[in-house]
Amino acid sequence: MSADSEDVEITIEKLQQELRMFFCNDDTTINEWLDLPLPVLNGERPRNMFDTAERRQQLFQIVEEMKYGEMA
Repeated sequence: MSADSEDVEITIEKLQQELRMFFCNDDTTINEWLDLPLPVLNGERPRNMFDTAERRQQLFQIVEEMKYGEMA
């Protein structure tokens, strides 16, 4: 049986890598997005989500949903 993605700790480096892939290595756009209050985060900025593994996992899931068009 394969492990769920939630069982894998998302490191800061992994999250940064996913952001670079999603935003095509555009650091300006990445930084703008990281500082943008998001409704899905109840108005919190993504940059503030790097502090704990649980919050990085939540942010990683949001990026994955954006990648695959699962966000409304």
